[in-house]
Amino acid sequence: MNFLSGLAKGGDSNNHKPGGEKKSSSAGLFSDAKVVAEAARAQFSNHPEKYDKAKAAGSAAHLLDAASEYGKLDETKGVGKYVHQAEDYLRRYSHEPAKKPDEFVGKPSHAGEP
Repeated sequence: MNFLSGLAKGGDSNNHKPGGEKKSSSAGLFSDAKVVAEAARAQFSNHPEKYDKAKAAGSAAHLLDAASEYGKLDETKGVGKYVHQAEDYLRRYSHEPAKKPDEFVGKPSHAGEP
């Protein structure tokens, strides 16, 4: 019942991420999925000029962000680390600002690793 009382008071208070960003809505995620699917269709139909690569990259970044949030992936280890790196790469490609302005996103260095 707390959910209903929260809606009556003016909205869901859990609609924001800890960093001040809004969580992705279902409609927004569906729209992003549609953009990525249309880009894939154009690419596989040998018509890559029919879609905006930056827009497709931004949509893919949104989808990865939602997946990591939904799956509660840890950004520092395991699969969550690679999902976070892919999301950062796609955001840079789409010219969207990073989650944290002071965060430098670069190539991972594998020097010294077995």
